[in-house]
Amino acid sequence: MKILTAEEMGAADRRSVEAGVTVATLMQHAGDAVARFCLRRFGGDGLVVVLAGKGNNGGDGMVAALCLAEAGRQVRLALLGKVSELKGDAATAWESVTHLSDDEDVAKIGHPASVEMLEVEDEVALRAALEGAALVIDAVLGTGFKAAFQPKQPGIARPGPRLRGLVAVAQRLLAESHVPVVAVDLPSGWDADSMEEKAEGAFRADAVVTFTTPKLAHVFGHLTDETFGPVVVAGIGTPESAIESASGLTWGGSAKAIAEAPRAINGNKGRLGHVLLVGGAFGKAGAPSMSSVAALRAGAGLVTAAVPREILPIVAAVAPELMLTPLEEQSSGSRVQGSGFEVGGLALDQLEKEPLKALLKGMTVVGIGPGLGQEGTTPQWVRTFVGRVTMPMR
Repeated sequence: MKILTAEEMGAADRRSVEAGVTVATLMQHAGDAVARFCLRRFGGDGLVVVLAGKGNNGGDGMVAALCLAEAGRQVRLALLGKVSELKGDAATAWESVTHLSDDEDVAKIGHPASVEMLEVEDEVALRAALEGAALVIDAVLGTGFKAAFQPKQPGIARPGPRLRGLVAVAQRLLAESHVPVVAVDLPSGWDADSMEEKAEGAFRADAVVTFTTPKLAHVFGHLTDETFGPVVVAGIGTPESAIESASGLTWGGSAKAIAEAPRAINGNKGRLGHVLLVGGAFGKAGAPSMSSVAALRAGAGLVTAAVPREILPIVAAVAPELMLTPLEEQSSGSRVQGSGFEVGGLALDQLEKEPLKALLKGMTVVGIGPGLGQEGTTPQWVRTFVGRVTMPMR
């Protein structure tokens, strides 16, 4: 999954519109994704307060308010500002919530889908809006926010004043409360292009729902409060062709798709690939152990760890389903001189035709390197191994 800057995300939205996907459609899908996450993660019948800004991030929150109300939740939508200041799709989203709440036919049949709508212009009104909340949705500021004194280089954020006026008051009130907060796209006041771990003065969040792809802040920042709360990336209909990243950075979280991919009903471990993981040395058993477990978790049907014989018992204890084969080391009589003392290394005779054939039998892919070290003959062993093995290798 590509990682984008705020500017690249804006360009992706524009290309989506050019491809026939309207901003209103993207907003509808985004709000729906936030609502579905909240219902799943923070179920119950308590009051949900949506704090909405006047931009498209606020519009996403308004759609989420509408979807939550339609699902039967009690919802209060608090706009930080005046309705008359809303423009474009955010204004349209507000009107959609207004029409639902004012619908006489809905009221006659006792439909639960109604939203308490407030214009909030001072601290007193904001405190009243937050009163009784069981969950708060932060839809005030999104990827359009830039930290003060932000330089042009993506990924570098300089500290400075971030939030002002009523937004700063909202940040302070939420910091003082213990109500769970779900951030729409980003916690308000967090620069999407920041690679800092923390953003002083930003809204706190217990979870974040962003859209299409992660931005730099999602990957490098600790966005959630105290514990590692979920950061969800939801698809909202942006065409893949619209997503372009100049950095070439990708998010490893998408690797979960490998393990979650549907498999044939008659599938078994013998049909799902066999990984040979070559690595390790004395004192370096952790690297091949963790790499082997990672291969299992990624979905490989079978994994064999080829490690020096002296660390074999350590690696064997890591996972019972892991298979092992020993790599022999140079005998004391054939040790190689180095730096004034004798050092060992992997035995080169294991790379002769028949021993190598036995080592590779049944394998479909090879991973080599974790923890091997550079002692003695090991570098020569690796070069020879790589030159003789023709199957896929990383």
